[in-house]
Amino acid sequence: MVSLILISSFLLLAVLGRSFVQYKRNGDFGIRAASRNAPLVEILPGAIFVVTFCLGFGLILFG
Repeated sequence: MVSLILISSFLLLAVLGRSFVQYKRNGDFGIRAASRNAPLVEILPGAIFVVTFCLGFGLILFG
C-alpha cells in the first residue's frame, strides 16, 4: 500500500505538478503528443514511459 501511495505521489508531483508550474510561468503545459507521421524514435520513449508506469501500478496492485 505504501508503494502505491509513493508512485502515485511521484506521478502527481513530477508530471502534473511540473506541468502546472510550467503553465503558470509560460502559459503552456509543454506536453506534446507525437503525430501519426512521427518517426519511431519520437513515439517509442513516450510509449515506454506509459507502459512502464502501467506495469508498475499493476505489479503493486496485484503483486
